[in-house]
Amino acid sequence: MEGACQKMKKYKPVYVEWIDSKYCTSNGWEYIEDLPDIEKPSVCYSVGMVLKKTKRVLRLVCNINHMYTAEMQVGGVVDIPTIAIKKLRYLK
Repeated sequence: MEGACQKMKKYKPVYVEWIDSKYCTSNGWEYIEDLPDIEKPSVCYSVGMVLKKTKRVLRLVCNINHMYTAEMQVGGVVDIPTIAIKKLRYLK
């Protein structure tokens, strides 16, 4: 288990506020006149560990498992475009 903890240390926990796109309807084809007014974009709040960070994308993961396999497994991975990030704070 000690080896797993050492591997985990390289993944830094972060809090991220970011803007996501929003689809306003799901009723199939609609007339333009019937569409609702434009709303504010969706603001998302995520907490996770940084798997990878490039100029264009932050890859965040919520869950990492190293208990039952020799290699690490992840769940809840999201790629956030860096242009959409409004706030990023590293956690202790």
